[in-house]
Amino acid sequence: MLQMKIDIKSFKEFLNLVSMLNQEVKVDFTQEGFFVKTMDQARISLMEIRVNKDALQEYMLDSDFTLGLDTEAVKNFLKVAPQGIMEMSENQGKLSIKVGLLSAGFGEVDPTLINVPAAPKMEYTNSFIADRSALKEGFTAADMISDFVKISMDASGVKITAEKEPDHETTMELSLPREQLKEFVHESDARSYFSMDYFVRLLQGADSVGEFKVSIGQDYPLKLESDFLHGKGKLLFIMAPRLL
Repeated sequence: MLQMKIDIKSFKEFLNLVSMLNQEVKVDFTQEGFFVKTMDQARISLMEIRVNKDALQEYMLDSDFTLGLDTEAVKNFLKVAPQGIMEMSENQGKLSIKVGLLSAGFGEVDPTLINVPAAPKMEYTNSFIADRSALKEGFTAADMISDFVKISMDASGVKITAEKEPDHETTMELSLPREQLKEFVHESDARSYFSMDYFVRLLQGADSVGEFKVSIGQDYPLKLESDFLHGKGKLLFIMAPRLL
């Protein structure tokens, strides 16, 4: 049996992020908190989010268990719920949520039907740390002209560029000089192309994230890591490159 209380704004942020890749997710509850690992159907992107129990106002758990959650059903209920503290409980396969005078019950999704592969083990020699606001600005601008973005890194810094197809005459570039980055590790020049959609949604939805550590390789998956909920959780996002 589970009983927990959490700020509704924090739980909405959690739901908005994990539902980016899949409507139905598997939530693992442990004595340390809860976490989700999910992958989109095309198997291009993978996300892991961990929420520590110290992010919760109350957390009581009889034993570790796994819950299959329909994120859209819960999000629709929370759209009409007032701000404040949300109470959530689970007992014998029934999930209940109460916010103020509103309450709702949800049937659980069979978690055995939600299969997510383990995160691949990858080695990176290039990485940098940038403010979410700067990355959000660059990706949002790039999204206005293209569905794809190029991220490149050399000894001078990082560039995020996009070109409007098919003429490639309309372009956008965000330059992040190494001197303006909080961390900059460069062993070799690298660049990769990526689909835009998930990046924009991630950067717009991660309100509690101040900065991201970005790891990049040549035609290699991009990895973003950050603290979540103001240091009371962790976020990991991996996206495969678009090979030209």
